[in-house]
Amino acid sequence: MPSSAPVLLAVTLTLVLVVSAVAKLSDRPSTRSVTVLLRLPSVLHGSWFATALPVAELVLALGLLAPWAGLALVAWGIATVLFALYLAVIARAMTFDPRPSCGCFGRIGNQRVTGHTVVRNLLLLGSSAVVLTWVSAGHTVPSAVLDLDQEGWAWVLSAATVVAIAVLVVAGPKTTEHAGRKAAEAARAAQAAQAAQAAPREEADDYVRRPNPPSLL
Repeated sequence: MPSSAPVLLAVTLTLVLVVSAVAKLSDRPSTRSVTVLLRLPSVLHGSWFATALPVAELVLALGLLAPWAGLALVAWGIATVLFALYLAVIARAMTFDPRPSCGCFGRIGNQRVTGHTVVRNLLLLGSSAVVLTWVSAGHTVPSAVLDLDQEGWAWVLSAATVVAIAVLVVAGPKTTEHAGRKAAEAARAAQAAQAAQAAPREEADDYVRRPNPPSLL
C-alpha cells in the first residue's frame, strides 16, 4: 500500500475527531439533549458525559498522531471501536420514528439521522480499519510523513485539493439557499409585524364618533 494513502486517511480521521470534539464542547447542552434523543443509557444523560466525550475525542486525536508504534496501535484500535459504536448508534436511530438528530458534529451542517449519516459512519469505520491495519505493521503517521518523497507529497496535496474543491462545490449552493431562506423568513416576519401594527389604526379609522341624538327622559 502506498505510504501516502494511509497518511491521508489518518490525518483526515484525526481532523474529524478534532472538529467533532470542538463542536460538542461549544454546545454541551445540545450534546446532552442528543443523548436523550438517541435513547442512550440514562447514565450518559448527565452533563459529565457531554464534557467527557469531546475531551476523550481530543485526547484520542493526539494519540492517533503519536510517534511511538505501540501507543499509535492502541489509539487506532480505540478509534476503530469508537467509530463502530457510533455506527451502531446511528443504525439503531434509523429505526426511530421520528428520526432524531445525532449531534455528531454539534450544530455543524444538517445532523438529522438519514441514510447519508449511515454511509458517512461506514466510511469512517472502514478508513479507521485500513489505518489500523497499516499501523499494526509498525508504521506511524509522523514517520510516514517524514518518509514521503516528492511523489508522495504530490499525491497528498492533490487529494487534499480535490477534497477542498468538492466541499466548496457542495457546500456553496446550500449555504446560499440557506441564507436566502433566512432572508425570506425575516421579510415575512417584518411584513407580519407591519400588518399587525396597521390593523388597530385601520379599525380606529373605520369608527367615527357621532353625538348621541337628543331624547326625553
